[in-house]
Amino acid sequence: MFIQIDDATLYSVAFGPKDAPALVGIGGWIGNWELWAQPFSILSNTWRVIGYDHRGSGATVAPATSITFNRLVDDVFAVLDAFGIERCVLAAESAGAVTALGAA
Repeated sequence: MFIQIDDATLYSVAFGPKDAPALVGIGGWIGNWELWAQPFSILSNTWRVIGYDHRGSGATVAPATSITFNRLVDDVFAVLDAFGIERCVLAAESAGAVTALGAA
């Protein structure tokens, strides 16, 4: 699913039961959602797993000048809102951990 926000179009995916607890995977600097494909294939049996391509990665379209800490954090909430998620576990790797900490 593409999520249109002010200055970007974020590409996102979701797997698993819609009523299950949610887990959002955030990739590192150049990592897109596909970093999470293997763990998502297992976790999606009992979790609602959501991944997205952050600014500067994958199929997301955003100007390079928009890749800032604040916008990366805001994008986490845009993804949560798009999927109707109020609470979740944030999982992150590499530089994505900074974004997850900012969102937490």
